[in-house]
This record gives sequence, C-alpha cells and structure tokens, in this order.
Amino acid sequence: MPADFDTSPGIHAMLYRYRPSRRPGQRIISLESPDSFDRDLIEAVARELDVPAAAASLDAGEVAALATAADSARRRFGDDAGVSLALQRLLTSRGGALDAEIALVAITGHAHHGGILKTFPGMVGSAAMIEAIIEGAPLGAGAGLHHRIDVNALVIRHLDQARRAIPVAETRWDDLLPTYIVAAMAQGLGWTRWVKLFATLSDNAEIADDTDPSDPETRQWETDDSLRMRREALAEILPDHAVRKVARLVLDLRGVLANSGPDVRLVYLQRLRSAIGDDDDLRRATIEALLSRGPSRERDLVLFASTRLVETGDEAFISELVNHPIATSDTWPTSFDTRCSGRRSATARGRRRPSAPSRMVCFRLASCPPRRSIRSPGSAIAFSSG
Repeated sequence: MPADFDTSPGIHAMLYRYRPSRRPGQRIISLESPDSFDRDLIEAVARELDVPAAAASLDAGEVAALATAADSARRRFGDDAGVSLALQRLLTSRGGALDAEIALVAITGHAHHGGILKTFPGMVGSAAMIEAIIEGAPLGAGAGLHHRIDVNALVIRHLDQARRAIPVAETRWDDLLPTYIVAAMAQGLGWTRWVKLFATLSDNAEIADDTDPSDPETRQWETDDSLRMRREALAEILPDHAVRKVARLVLDLRGVLANSGPDVRLVYLQRLRSAIGDDDDLRRATIEALLSRGPSRERDLVLFASTRLVETGDEAFISELVNHPIATSDTWPTSFDTRCSGRRSATARGRRRPSAPSRMVCFRLASCPPRRSIRSPGSAIAFSSG
C-alpha cells in the first residue's frame, strides 16, 4: 500500500478500511464494504490529496476506494470535503491511465461500487467506460448494466473501439449489450453506412429482410431505453435499402448459402455489387463484414467476393483491418505487405495481362492452409498464405 501512515495517515486509514486488491492474474479490483467513518477522516483525506507526492503514489484500486469513500461521505455528511474534486484532478493529471480500471471497478462488484461514478460523473460517457465493458462483459459485468449506469450516456467515438466492442456485445444478448453498443456507436460515429450495416448484423437482423416492420418486437428483458434505441435504429436503417440488401447477403453466408458450391460465387458477387452500387463507404464496410463474420466453411466464397470488391487505393483500409487486434474469423487477415506490387493476374482463360503495373495488396489470413494463394483476376488485392 503506497500511502504511508506517517505522511498520509488519513489516506492510509481509509484504504485500510476498503482494502483494494486484485486476485493474481486478474485486472478486476475488489473493494471491501467498510464500517462507517467520521467526518474528520474524510477531511484528512481531502487535505492529503492536495499533497502531490501522496496523490501521485495512488494506483487505480486506491483511487476507486477513495472515490467510493467520497460518495459515502456525501450521503452521510452532505459533502465530501473536496475529495471528489481532488480525485478528478488526479485522474486528469494521469492522462487517463487509470480510468478504464476504475470504470471496471464501478460496473463490477455486484453494483456495490456505483458511487465511483458519482465521484466521476463524466466517466460513463468516456472511452474508458467502453473499454471497461469490453473487458468486463465476458466476466458478467454486462448483467444488469442498465441498473448501474445511464446506458444513454455511452458513446463510442472511434471505429477501432467499435470493432472490438461488437464481438464482445454479441456474447451478452440477455444483457441487451448489442443494443447499447449500437446506440453508443450511433451517438459517437453517427449513422454511417458502416454503423448501419454492423448494427443490422449484430442487433437488427430481422430488418435485413424485405419486410418493413412498423415497430421492433419486444425482447426478453427489454427496457424502455433499449426499446427506444431499437426504434431509433429501425427508423435510420429501414429507408437504407442498400445496407439492408448487403446485410441480407452477409447473413445468407450462414443461411441459404451455407455449403454452397463454386457455381454460386459469381452470382453472389454480382448481387453484392448491385446492392453496393458506387458507394465506397458501403463497399469497404461490406468487405469488413465479409472478412469478420464469414463462417469458416464459406471461406472460399468470402475470399472470392472480398478480393473482387477491393479496389486500388484501398491499401490504407486493408492495413487498418490487418493491424486491428481482433481475429474473429478464419478469413480475417493477419499480415499485410505493400511491397507486393506487380501486374494484375491473368485469368485462367488466357487473357493478356495489362501492360501497365498496378499496386497489389497482399495479406496473410488467419488459419489459412500452407502454401495456398488466392489471387483475384482483375483485382488490386491478393490473399496469400505465403
């Protein structure tokens, strides 16, 4: 415990009551529920937090414990003697390094530590809260989330975070987490073609069909907030027929196209291109959806379609996918090489190669069989197991 009794007796005594700790090998911090403390102790903590050396020595668990103590003091005495303000300054001075761990404490512990978010009221709408949900949801932190935080305040501002949040959310259907994550994406990123497509695939598959439901069906454990969020998604996605058609085609990989033969590939690609039109944003979102959600048994179809949808100039986009820290599918790329420039491949029918060289983007696939290469005729991309 960094707080020294001689220099910070108040902080030391408060932390002794809460005993912040974590189990070996785990990041989740646990706090005890202490007996009551008097006003003199919270005032001592406030004074000591103004000492830079004392504040600088505190880790995430200790800050979380003091934030909980501040909330207890506000409820018992009407104020916390300035502890909240001091802790908010402390977090700002650390540049967000402690925020995600503290947010994780706040949404775990069977809702006993909700006072942390009253000490840090802006934390629910921060990127740190989404990180906490991503880490905590597989451990059950998503259960009853709407009772612990204002789910309307969740915001995802970066595509990188959205890509990591969606697969985690889809493991917590009963907690309504996909709905909350979709709403957070829409709030931070807007209803872009990417957001609409992945919102449909992850939480609104029923509107990928040709029918136009007037209202979403009520789900088990539905809340007023989740139903409102799904109604908003319905209103945004239903008029976008291109997104809905693409979503249906992606979902068909696990449905009517499961175990399809090679004769359907050109038809499938044609239908994708017809749905996408000339929209580059939707085209790239479609490539990502195919690669990240395509079932392993349809790998060849996924790769066939993906390679032909990629265009020259997509190197930065493909590199972004390759370097992203998720790999949820056998068709997800795992390495990238921009040095793979050369002429476009000739077709099996002996068509001449173009005379001018064109950039070729190559990337290795997860779980790809050895010495196998799939190169797209007339495409600016090659998938290779190299």
